Amino acid sequence: MKALDLVDFMDTPDMRAWSGRTKRLSLLAAQRWMQKLEYRWTINPKVQYVDGHECDDVVAYRQLIFLPSWSEIKAKTQDWTTSQPQPPPPPHRQTTVVWFHDESTFYVNDQKVKR
Repeated sequence: MKALDLVDFMDTPDMRAWSGRTKRLSLLAAQRWMQKLEYRWTINPKVQYVDGHECDDVVAYRQLIFLPSWSEIKAKTQDWTTSQPQPPPPPHRQTTVVWFHDESTFYVNDQKVKR
């Protein structure tokens, strides 16, 4: 929350009526209130937001577009997770290499203190 958010909130008709204020709260007064209430300046942590994976549009995309496309790609790849050896693809067929990566490694330094 910023001091300007407090100024805007106190400027709403409901809060003006409740507080009896007729003038807009000054930014300096809002900063002093926040300091008195022991608010501290912090850097917002960068986090990965994960939600919405069961929304109707996401489920439809996954079922109707992504999974059928993935099945086509999967048929052209070599599966190294099975113990059964697979024959090499015919020389005229193009193979697809799928490269998976873990996005959590991109966030490894986000919580370090900035100087």
